[in-house]
Amino acid sequence: MTEYGDRLDELRDTYAPQAEAAWLEFLALPEPTLEDLETLAGREAAIRSQLESELRNLDPPEALAELHDVLADWITSLRQAGTALADRAASGGTWGSLLQSAEYQAYESTLIGGAVACNDFQAKLDATEARGVFADSPWVPGEMQEAADAIIGCDAIPDDLDPMFEE
Repeated sequence: MTEYGDRLDELRDTYAPQAEAAWLEFLALPEPTLEDLETLAGREAAIRSQLESELRNLDPPEALAELHDVLADWITSLRQAGTALADRAASGGTWGSLLQSAEYQAYESTLIGGAVACNDFQAKLDATEARGVFADSPWVPGEMQEAADAIIGCDAIPDDLDPMFEE
């Protein structure tokens, strides 16, 4: 279990700063364009693709397999939604039309749905801990939650993306 936890920590330390940097660069633009959004979404998709691959290659302890799948499945869904958003932004149009598009709605729903993934993850982690699975483990559930929070970005998930993109 400790090896698994250490690997999640490594993933968090590798990919969280990359995703944060992409968003900070985008948000610092005085008047972002759809091309800028395409770049952001493409960068995010590339980061999530790498993270997804790393997560899928991890062999979680049996007690954490379901939790691991919640995390990996959400990353996959967000990568797919981000790729579709990048493609939509590349097709041109206006911010208004983008915000009304199915691709944007799916991306926003999936991203904001990360809060649900965080809650599901926490509930399953709590249930696993209640069964005494972690009794002899030097790697405690709090560290698992912190790693999941960083990978999912639980603290940074907005309630509404529209204000960030409106003209």
